[in-house]
Amino acid sequence: MKFLEIGLGCNMNYGAGASVKIWKMLFPEAELWEAEYDKDCAERAEKEGQLEGIDVLIGDQGDLNVLDSWIKKSGGKFDIIIDDGGHHNCQIMNTFEKMWPQL
Repeated sequence: MKFLEIGLGCNMNYGAGASVKIWKMLFPEAELWEAEYDKDCAERAEKEGQLEGIDVLIGDQGDLNVLDSWIKKSGGKFDIIIDDGGHHNCQIMNTFEKMWPQL
């Protein structure tokens, strides 16, 4: 099973990567991907071991070229995509248009 979550939670009070623990517990054999806009936050989370076993994608989901790069790097073809990243209409729509065919 291949799983992508968009939005690591870098700006949340409880800290980045809180959901990662749940995904790893629920889907221990899955190929897990996390996408995040905030490169520094994602790198810090990786350095602190919060993203061990997780593949990370960086960039703004509102940018179609970024979404194309995520598809290229990950290979696409996800079984599950959770979009909990940016909440602006252009981000949501661009992500849906690019990622829906990847399900």
